[in-house]
Amino acid sequence: MLTRISHFLVGIGAIFVGFIIKQGGWSHHYGFSVPNEVGILFVIFGIMLILYGLFKKCVPENEASKFIICSECSKTFYAKDIPDQKCPKCNAKLEDMEGFYERHPELHDGEKSLNN
Repeated sequence: MLTRISHFLVGIGAIFVGFIIKQGGWSHHYGFSVPNEVGILFVIFGIMLILYGLFKKCVPENEASKFIICSECSKTFYAKDIPDQKCPKCNAKLEDMEGFYERHPELHDGEKSLNN
């Protein structure tokens, strides 16, 4: 939500600066002339930012960071990266990471001994 608001505000600012440049209110900057076409580009950029902010697909944070794990090779993946829920390494069925080691305590003990 915050990114949508920031896109909207920056877009409005770009449109405002574009109109100032287009009206000739900022014809010289640091000794360089600023052509009127730059104002048009700022307006177009502002409109694009506003439209991007309005139509950007927002993924809920809990969905974007959901992990899944392979019960065979114990490799983890982001759920959004593997839509078919099959492990690319061993083709086994993937499970939700939440509660995985309660369902498979033997795998949890095996990984502890590997890490120590």
